[in-house]
Amino acid sequence: MSDNRTLGFPLTRQQRDGASGIEFVFWLVTDQGTVEVTVPQGKALFFTRRTDSAQIARLLKDLSGWEVKNLELQSFRAEPVAGIYFTTLSVYREALQRISDAGLAIMEEDIRPVDRYLMERFIRTGAQVGEKQGKIELRAADYQPKLQILSLDIETSLSANKILSIALQMGGHECVLVNGAAPQQPWIESCRSEKQVLLRFVELIQSWDPDILIGWNLIGFDLRVLAERARALGVKLRIGRNDEPLFVEQGHAGRWFARISGRVALDGIETLKGATWHFERYGLQFVAQALLGRGKKIDHPDDRGEEIQRLYREDRLALAQYNLEDCRLVTDIFSKAELLEYLIERSRLTGLPLDKVGGSQQAFDNLYLPQLHRQGYVAPEYASGRSDLEVPGGFVMDSKPGLYRNVLVFDFKSLYPSIIRTFSVDPLGLVTANELPQDQRVPGF
Repeated sequence: MSDNRTLGFPLTRQQRDGASGIEFVFWLVTDQGTVEVTVPQGKALFFTRRTDSAQIARLLKDLSGWEVKNLELQSFRAEPVAGIYFTTLSVYREALQRISDAGLAIMEEDIRPVDRYLMERFIRTGAQVGEKQGKIELRAADYQPKLQILSLDIETSLSANKILSIALQMGGHECVLVNGAAPQQPWIESCRSEKQVLLRFVELIQSWDPDILIGWNLIGFDLRVLAERARALGVKLRIGRNDEPLFVEQGHAGRWFARISGRVALDGIETLKGATWHFERYGLQFVAQALLGRGKKIDHPDDRGEEIQRLYREDRLALAQYNLEDCRLVTDIFSKAELLEYLIERSRLTGLPLDKVGGSQQAFDNLYLPQLHRQGYVAPEYASGRSDLEVPGGFVMDSKPGLYRNVLVFDFKSLYPSIIRTFSVDPLGLVTANELPQDQRVPGF
């Protein structure tokens, strides 16, 4: 894809080893639809002390596809810095492991190459496809996307070893796929088997072609179960835009992740929390009642699982209605809370992907590191996880146990950015403070 008139919003990003080096693959939402853009011959990079270059060369001497370049940059300790560049991700990862095992300092190694590509080009609000020296590249541009959102919900047996139905809703499209015979309705499809349910699910996703999938506990339950049942039944869930199958995994912290080429999966619970909404409970019934004033089609939450099994056996029309209403509730919650608008604006401000939960550290990296480099510095080693700093905090009163009414909470965290800017207490400001005249320095830690 090389049309330099293409202007769009980077929906997803991926990095992979290609025939001529690392490839960065982006799906852009444009006025003409969603298009795939592959930027070839990319490179992975991290920084080291220039004095370690000879030792690093010995550690990596049996590897190919890498080079060391001395750069006009320095560390926060005023040490000259070298950049180590790689043409394959496999060698990049192997080199990281070897250098780390040798106890040598590595800087900015936690920045994914594809994220660095966007970050260093200040691509946040949108991207323009262009060419430079015959190579496709992306340039920063301003673009406001219009995204197609599909709400998804599944019903299963109590042990989740059988899919009973799948409901999908996107704009004016609504459909419930039922495993087995079901009443004839324009929005219900009867499928002969669980395998046929999955195959028809793939067909609908490809036909409706959404940009965003939403649901309640979408990744940790719905997509995870769909992937597991597809694997058990020998079905490839090719719901991505380049026919790659759905990939779901659990991270080290217990959070579930989904990769769907050209589409983004957003869990309603995590998205609400990330957008600073707070509820006593985060069950769909509770949140829907609080925000929308209505809830699920089954009134007894304590035995909802058993009731779903009964409906599947005795009243599949009611099951389909219940299944579809859950989709509608999630759609309406996203609309009422303006969650997608929040995520788009956050992405436009910080460069974070839409599905990045939390992400304050990466947001800081995206905004700060390119400016830091242009001041001639790189971030220090272990910047993301230092535990050797003892920074004095604020005064904390001793607690007085008991029950209290009318408790007031005062939190000054929203002032942090303005305090940082006013007193130049960002990382570089602290490092260069000694260069200022004494009367211009701000006393403190």
